[in-house]
Amino acid sequence: MVNLKSNKRSLLLLVVCLLVACGPALPAVWSSATPSAATVTPLPSATPSATSGPLVHYELEERCFQVAEEPLPADVRGTLWIELRREDRVYEEAVLDLDTDAITRNEDWHIFSISPRSTRVSYYGPNFESMVVADTGFRTIWQLHQLEDAEGSLHFADWVGDTHIILAKIGEAPKGSRFFPLLGYVLIDLENGARREFQTDDYPGHLLLAAPHTWWTPELVINPNLDVLIYPNYGGLILWDIEQGGALADVYGGQVASPPSWAPSGEYAVVSTYMSAEGNTNVDDGLPNRGWDLLLISNTGAIERLTYFGAEVGAWQRYYQWSPDGEYISFLQNPVSYDGNYRGDLMLVEVGTGQIIDYCVKHNYRVYWSADSRYFAVYLEDGEGLPSLHIVEVSTGCAWIVHENAGVSGWLAAP
Repeated sequence: MVNLKSNKRSLLLLVVCLLVACGPALPAVWSSATPSAATVTPLPSATPSATSGPLVHYELEERCFQVAEEPLPADVRGTLWIELRREDRVYEEAVLDLDTDAITRNEDWHIFSISPRSTRVSYYGPNFESMVVADTGFRTIWQLHQLEDAEGSLHFADWVGDTHIILAKIGEAPKGSRFFPLLGYVLIDLENGARREFQTDDYPGHLLLAAPHTWWTPELVINPNLDVLIYPNYGGLILWDIEQGGALADVYGGQVASPPSWAPSGEYAVVSTYMSAEGNTNVDDGLPNRGWDLLLISNTGAIERLTYFGAEVGAWQRYYQWSPDGEYISFLQNPVSYDGNYRGDLMLVEVGTGQIIDYCVKHNYRVYWSADSRYFAVYLEDGEGLPSLHIVEVSTGCAWIVHENAGVSGWLAAP
């Protein structure tokens, strides 16, 4: 049985590690596979325009940060989850009310996560002995008091829309091993508390990953409409019909940098994948397949290439996040080489047009969207590694500094 209290330090250290984007100098490959046969039809797509080079096929608009002197606009509302940095470089969790500027330190809440449409928050209670989901007014709508049993312990893994969460069930690490076995997943309906078990053994060819911690990214990426899921196997990614219990498509083979992320509508998932010259991604749009690009996978298995960075061999995308309205995907465009802190160019792609927007700053983690998708929150570090928390207007690049010495890890809508 895993003891949550004994793992508290490792969990907190892992979160700090994520906040500073520590990791390998190459993409952490979510699936490494042999090319599989093309079994899907590309979505209808307008041919993108060529720009400066013969192999570059994307339009890029610069909306460089411009720090504003006037106060935040009145429509910037909600609660930011922040990390206040002390002089000893230790972060303290707190919440910042954007309506009142009041900051409240979270002494009893740990490892929180905001739902995709910013309407709910999940967190662990005092001493990691319970798990809570609350609404925008911090009223508890679901709570689990017993996280451990004779088989293992439950850990928050991800949101499935705003109405469900998925928990990973983790067993005890074998003696002499640092790796915790994944026993399965539990899907929780937050409206009625109903539970549904998912076992990775039920999915043919499932590629099981292991990690030396109990903080899990789900390998079964469930659609918000609960009708399909995506999982990795040795031939690529499998799109699986949950109700009928069969594979809808082997959507492609190749390497994937991070798990797919479903749009709030559940219509598409986005993923960053390596597009090789051999065309192992089932995409045939008449343009070169080379390097890493963002792809859209529909809930029926069709594929469309969303970005055309492929000519920039070695560049790859990470931390891709949908805006709550599904109009944009934010991401970091990372270069082939690093300057020691794994920072990438902060960009958005407009899903309907493929337009790339570059905000002309380097960053090393994801952004956090406002509920209306008009703004995002991001922290930027100075030359000494000190963070400053910015709120940025999507349409203009206008930025407001809301705290000089804090990071950010979530944005909850106003009540």
